[in-house]
Amino acid sequence: MKTLYILFLFTIFSFYYYSSSSLTNQVTNEFIILINSQSHIYILSQIHNASTFIPTYIPLLYTHSYISSISNWYAIYPIFSSIIHQYPQLKWLFICEPQTRMNLIELIKYAEKSKDFYIGHGLYDLEPSIIHHYSFSLDNPYPDLSSGILISRHILTLFIDRLKSYTKKIDFIIDVKYELNQLINELTGIKLLDRSDIFCNKYKHNCLTWFDGQYDYSCQRTDIQLDDLYIGIKTFIDFHNTRIDLLKKTWLNDKLNYNLFTNEINKTIDNKNERFIILKENTERGHCHKTFSILNYFYENKENFQYLIIVDDDTLLSIQRVLRLIQCFMLSNDIPIVLGERYGYGDYYDYPTGGSGMIFNRQAVRQIISNCQCPLPDTPDDMFLGLCLKRINIPLIHTSELHQAQPNAYSKDWLDHQKPISFHKFEGINVEEYVSANVIDVKDNYSVIVENNLIGSNSNEKINISILCPITRIALISGINVKRENRILGGIIVGLILSILSLIALALLIAYRKKKINNNRGFMPDCRRMILHYVYLIRKKHHPRSNLVQTNGSIDGNISNGNTINYLDGNYKDFDSTSIPINQFAAYVARMHKDGDFGFVRLFEDICEVSKTYTFPADVSQLEYNKSKNRYTNILTYDHSRVKLSSDDRDGRGNYINANYVDGHHKANAYIATQGPMPNTINDFWRMIWEKDVSVLVMITNIKERGRVKCDLYWPQEGTETYGIIQVSLITTVSFAYYVKRIFAIRCKTNRKRIGYERLVHQFHYTDWPDHGVPLFTLPVLSFIRHSSACNPDTGGPIVVHCSAGVGRTGTYIVVDTMLKKIREQHSLNIPSFLKHIRQQRNFLVQTEEQFIFIYDVLLEAIQLLNIGYNDLELNEHNFDYIIQMLDYFDKDSNLTRLDKQFQLVILQNKINDYQLSSGQMEENLSKNRTQAILPYNPCRIILSTDRKPAGGEYINASYMHGCHRVDEFIITQHPMMNTITDFWQMIWNTNTSIIVSLYADEKSQPDVPDFWPLPNQIMDCGSFSVCLIDERFECEYIYRDFLLQSTEEDYELRVKIVSSTYWPDACSPLKASFNLINTIRKLRMNVKSNGPIVVHDLFGGHRAATFCALYTMNEQMEVEGTLNIYELAKIYHIKRPGIWRHNGDLFFLYRCAEVLFREIKLPITYNQNQTSSYHRRYLPHQYIPSQRLDEPVPITSYTSTSIQPISTSSSAFANVAQTVMDSFSKRRQKSRSYRSQTLKKILFLNNESPL
Repeated sequence: MKTLYILFLFTIFSFYYYSSSSLTNQVTNEFIILINSQSHIYILSQIHNASTFIPTYIPLLYTHSYISSISNWYAIYPIFSSIIHQYPQLKWLFICEPQTRMNLIELIKYAEKSKDFYIGHGLYDLEPSIIHHYSFSLDNPYPDLSSGILISRHILTLFIDRLKSYTKKIDFIIDVKYELNQLINELTGIKLLDRSDIFCNKYKHNCLTWFDGQYDYSCQRTDIQLDDLYIGIKTFIDFHNTRIDLLKKTWLNDKLNYNLFTNEINKTIDNKNERFIILKENTERGHCHKTFSILNYFYENKENFQYLIIVDDDTLLSIQRVLRLIQCFMLSNDIPIVLGERYGYGDYYDYPTGGSGMIFNRQAVRQIISNCQCPLPDTPDDMFLGLCLKRINIPLIHTSELHQAQPNAYSKDWLDHQKPISFHKFEGINVEEYVSANVIDVKDNYSVIVENNLIGSNSNEKINISILCPITRIALISGINVKRENRILGGIIVGLILSILSLIALALLIAYRKKKINNNRGFMPDCRRMILHYVYLIRKKHHPRSNLVQTNGSIDGNISNGNTINYLDGNYKDFDSTSIPINQFAAYVARMHKDGDFGFVRLFEDICEVSKTYTFPADVSQLEYNKSKNRYTNILTYDHSRVKLSSDDRDGRGNYINANYVDGHHKANAYIATQGPMPNTINDFWRMIWEKDVSVLVMITNIKERGRVKCDLYWPQEGTETYGIIQVSLITTVSFAYYVKRIFAIRCKTNRKRIGYERLVHQFHYTDWPDHGVPLFTLPVLSFIRHSSACNPDTGGPIVVHCSAGVGRTGTYIVVDTMLKKIREQHSLNIPSFLKHIRQQRNFLVQTEEQFIFIYDVLLEAIQLLNIGYNDLELNEHNFDYIIQMLDYFDKDSNLTRLDKQFQLVILQNKINDYQLSSGQMEENLSKNRTQAILPYNPCRIILSTDRKPAGGEYINASYMHGCHRVDEFIITQHPMMNTITDFWQMIWNTNTSIIVSLYADEKSQPDVPDFWPLPNQIMDCGSFSVCLIDERFECEYIYRDFLLQSTEEDYELRVKIVSSTYWPDACSPLKASFNLINTIRKLRMNVKSNGPIVVHDLFGGHRAATFCALYTMNEQMEVEGTLNIYELAKIYHIKRPGIWRHNGDLFFLYRCAEVLFREIKLPITYNQNQTSSYHRRYLPHQYIPSQRLDEPVPITSYTSTSIQPISTSSSAFANVAQTVMDSFSKRRQKSRSYRSQTLKKILFLNNESPL
């Protein structure tokens, strides 16, 4: 009986897939989905979520991809003609929003039932609406795009044909769905068929389509807070005692940063606490002068704020929802972004409606005020802004949650599935009820039902809890590509035949299905990840370790009955089995990174949950006289671990500083974690340095970040300063690309017994680590931590580490440094356990999940080097001979030399995703690349000024490369093409470049390798500047050309020199020619006034240019530090410009040159304090320590008594050194037992071969 039952079920199963397969073949290119979209990463993420539900055989189109062909019309109907021509087989067109969901099979079946149709969810106006031109649609419903519209081909064709002869001008497009409906009705006489029962705005079991539009918390940028927002309110004297008062009763409070821009102040009102700004022009309408006054005031006077909101004095809004909107859309402060409710003015331009609120980031404000100016004070501000945005090519991002009118102007059915952000106008209504019903700041909850087959229980479990889904947020930040998964089983399943087969055939088919499912698990859509997250939350809800308590719509982890958790208890093996063997660390990190870092996110959430249970007192921090010493009110010092200073006060008032001791590896109190000093704590800070015998000071913040003071300047910029009783002298400052090293001599003035007693303090200041975020590259951080930690003597005091708050970046440093020490002694790492331990010493250490993940990525870099036999690949005078010799060591197990393994780590194990190269892959930019094999990495590419440029006009195939002293010391680019010559000179002009190095050999014989400069006595017009060749001369191996770039708009000129080397490096004598050219450029750079980057180009912007930059950097690094890290340099160069290294010969050439540098350059005096205690106490004379000023145009370390000479340009000197190097390599290879004789045959010297 069971067998018959199974066969029956299998027959039904087979019929289902047979019908699905038939449907697949039937509807290909006949059923098309058009998503109403915008070209912004947040919108694209919504599209991604939608596309995961749609099989690949259904064409999926996006309105934003057609925008350029329809002059940015805020409309859909102009796209119809293109779709009809593109898909001649089209029968049904389904138009929807990114968050529209559908039962696709049933929707297609429904479409087949009718030949001609125009169907959707009908919306109605119950009274005349301003947004519908004071008409209403009681008899003529218009469609809700959120539920989707289904239109047949016949109606589309009829509409397109009649649209061609339509002569009536379309002035304004206010509501896309309404305008589309009216036009279809007017041209075809067909009305929308209202089927709200199956085209739903909320999910019901019988719906074909529905809107899944819950507000997405997952996109939040946690670093953006209310303090970053500035609000400019346009008002008029007549409304001060009415409208402003109502705003204060609803959403405007004194904690917000705002000003009221008015013509004059109403003196009858008490305005002592008001923030009015008087404007010169008096305009009752138009407001262009007011709006541009706000824009200028914000840019010039509010440098600390990144985001501007402009509203009317009768705009009601939810400021919390505005914040969330900004956190979603403002993913970069470098790209101009404008948000608003978009209206379309015919076929001319779109504009943001002023009454609903307009939102700008600082970059957008800068470009607007730089390029546009009001023609008249009372010009309509929003319409003029639309014209301005079109002119300067800044897209306006439409936000449907912003509303220009009152709620009654919109269909209630449409508002029901929104979370409105703003409404405009409140005359004649009860404002408090209005706000309560529409824009009150409620805590938004998700209600999520997880099916029992995912939970494994007998009934569905329902949770009502605020969900932060960090997975999607991380995906957004990293720019994940939109992909779709085919969810319909391909092929034909013959149901009737299979139904009579034996149970053996049934088992084989089930196994086949299981294999197909497993093959598809590589890509998991966001919805599935979110469900996994919900499953995890429910599991944790019932976990004996903790409970989740719903508090005002947020997750708050508390322990029932106040019990303390022993997180190392065996009962919590599920969580704490995180001691990872080092030989499995790489696989573990890769597994945790899957599904949008889901494993890391879950692990960090658990650590935070445990941390919330800590109830250590911090009473001293909260004493009234100590509160002013805390930079942040929520970052307090636990009493049991706080650093206590000496104090003469009987009550100990002077012993407080916001700092805690933190344990390290086998060493209690190995670190002091503290906040960035404030003006009233600088004296205490230096007193702590002196009293706690500190030798190394680590600073991981800049003085100002995003316009805010994060740490006050607590050291002398030159000479000597006295801070309380501590005298601090700046001995030297050396700047590197990613950090600055300073050496101070400190003396306690009250120490009369030892008047001459001074100590050296080394400060390591990392300058490229964003607040609440992580650096772009892990290797510089790894090097920084190793250098700073190694500088601390074994018998010295704790390392003082501070960022701004002294928790996030500070904790990351401490964890990485401790784990690096553990790696040397232990075979496993337990990062969560250590983090939980140190969080008991200072709260919030490692503040964000990105920082937590970054710890693993940095440690992975270190462990990967261990796996190929190196603890560290930094070359110095003691180990360089050994490291270079071991490059040829042959590992029989892997059949690779150590050089091969290094190259694999540089290139093969560091692949760049396509989305990180997306700018170079855009259609409008493809013609600007000589090859698609070398494209710039998005975060490091040069962005040209976009004034008066078309789409893609800001792109050039060029990348910033770091040198010894700056992250933007070089620019590598390709030889200009005919269509990029102007872009090349624009880059030179924008970056203030004075030196160009041109490396080419036989490229002149190739097509499209033009001279990119004007002929003598001719001028090349580049728009805002001109280029003129003023001198050309040939000297020895190089050609020198001098150019004058002169502004056409102001009194400014830039002198540029191009040095061309016809063959570099020369394969016959590469070392000599290489360093001759480098020294030539170094001398030239010393004599130029500008401090712009050096531009280096070869044909493709590839290996020759990269080798030049690398050798230049190595040369300067040797002079400053006496050490080199070729592996780090090569790997970061590869990330910034993938494709520049072709094979391990390129890496080997750098090592050969390094040996020349070590033999030729006299190493600098270094002052590592990791020595005896007597040396540690000794004060070193200033003249023996290298000094450098940060404001020098070219950072070159200077010496008084022992100056370092550059590499000799003598041919004989280089020939001798080169011969010595080659001889030493030959001897090593003869001695090496494991040397593979074929290695040299695989190593190719630098030549002119293509990167392809």
